[in-house]
Amino acid sequence: MTFFILCFGSFLNWMSFGLVYPLFAVSIFQQDSIFLPLAPTALRGFWLGVLLAASPLAQFFSSPAVGVFSDRMGRKPILQITFLLILLGYLIAALGVWKIRIFYPPYWMYRHGDGG
Repeated sequence: MTFFILCFGSFLNWMSFGLVYPLFAVSIFQQDSIFLPLAPTALRGFWLGVLLAASPLAQFFSSPAVGVFSDRMGRKPILQITFLLILLGYLIAALGVWKIRIFYPPYWMYRHGDGG
């Protein structure tokens, strides 16, 4: 059962990377974007590159430290801690999406003319 939980957690983690990257491009380059609304396309492309590079750079620089902790504490506690940190990140992201939905009405209200 614990192996299944580990595999399922890894699957969700890698699936989230695959889903987030295309959404970054759409959300940054759309005309009415809230992310740098008046910036030129080249600057938006630069920030897209920064966002796409943030996760691999963080993995690159944190791997040696996590490896040292794994050697001292063992693999299982480190995996549990990292999965909890990933879960915390997902909860923060979900809270951010939820907060935006509170302040901005859904897109379909504007499309059908019901949103004033």
